[in-house]
Amino acid sequence: VSAAVLPASRAQLPQAAPPRMRAFFAAAAASVGGMTLFDPDSVYRRWVLDSALFPPPPPPTNDKLELVQAHVLFRHGARAPFEDCEDQPDIWKPKLRADLRGHPPVRLRDLNDFGEVLYEGVLTHAGLAQARDLGTLLKRRYIDTGLLSANNLVLRSSLRTRTIETLRGVLKGMLPDHSAHTFDVLVGKKGKGNTHTDWLDFNIDCCPRLKDLYMHSVHEWSEDRMPEDIRPILAKVREDTALTVTGNAKKYGLIAWRDWTSCRTGSGQEQLPGVTQEKFEALEELSSKQITAWFSGAGRSLLRTELLRLAHGNTLSEVVARMSSDQGDKKLFLYSAHDWTLLPVVMMLRPNDTAPYPQYCSELTFELFREKGGEGRHFVRVIFGKGTSGPGFARDEPGAVRVEGCEGQEMCELSRFRQCVDRYRPNDYSKECGCKD
Repeated sequence: VSAAVLPASRAQLPQAAPPRMRAFFAAAAASVGGMTLFDPDSVYRRWVLDSALFPPPPPPTNDKLELVQAHVLFRHGARAPFEDCEDQPDIWKPKLRADLRGHPPVRLRDLNDFGEVLYEGVLTHAGLAQARDLGTLLKRRYIDTGLLSANNLVLRSSLRTRTIETLRGVLKGMLPDHSAHTFDVLVGKKGKGNTHTDWLDFNIDCCPRLKDLYMHSVHEWSEDRMPEDIRPILAKVREDTALTVTGNAKKYGLIAWRDWTSCRTGSGQEQLPGVTQEKFEALEELSSKQITAWFSGAGRSLLRTELLRLAHGNTLSEVVARMSSDQGDKKLFLYSAHDWTLLPVVMMLRPNDTAPYPQYCSELTFELFREKGGEGRHFVRVIFGKGTSGPGFARDEPGAVRVEGCEGQEMCELSRFRQCVDRYRPNDYSKECGCKD
């Protein structure tokens, strides 16, 4: 073994297991009547030595790779709010509704009755423009460069008007000459357990266990249970602005305020009195922390993993399954979804970080590469683009997401990537949800 790989002395290796590993072994011993099965310090030293002796091979350089698939998971564009501050005049007029004329029509598959258009949460003109901008960005990145073909697109959407219309806007920007072409869009259905296939849309009613875990986490950071360091900030915001503790703000606080303000900014509408850009950005940062806490299982790591797995493990599984199998001539996959789709998936990839709040038409893209020449290794690169706050705000440049467990590399070998995320992929969703026959 090369001296450059092997530590100069075993004494240089960490000698004691970290507290979490000690706690794990203690729990394992307790579960079998107190019998000690393994010494945690010995196991930890063995693991560290193995990591030093057998590090994963470095990924090849980009000129030795070819792009074979891209999976783009994105949030919808700006929408009308579900509610607004009660003492403010109604600014949400019908004229703000997105005009879909001239955009490619779509045909929904596996769906019998789409129902009536909802007026709460519908896409606005600005939201449709943001979708076209995202489509133009994808066109430049993949199609104009010749990396991927737009033929045989695979289109997915949650069962929401705003996501389906956002997808039409993305198609308009990506394929401007195909406005008359009808595209098939795969959508899911509402149900319980394994019968629920609309997993791109977060829904606690599809899974009893998910509902219990999630509502417990929400209770840990809502109403009067906000962290002590957050309360003075909220009090200052209330003092300086027209934001009130009414409607959803009574139950959820920060996240409701963010929705009121972001809907106005997203569609270029007049902001609530006193809400400056600085205050809006502060609300967004705190809302990221709040939602991260809601999906964190009240701070317990095992519950956090289970909560994320039940919330969006099926979404991640769909992407991983397609990357792990030959998709023929299908190379570009678009998934029109929500902020509460992207953020939990980012949390699975970076479990120790606070995920950034996905703005309108933000994207989380999984790119699958293959070594050139024969049956080489496959690598995954994940990129995140935060999107835009609204008209007049530029889109942030996308950056690489370094997946936890991939040795800090931007390119992660597919087999290792699957190992890193496997704990979030449900085996039997109905059983894990506690659904009854």
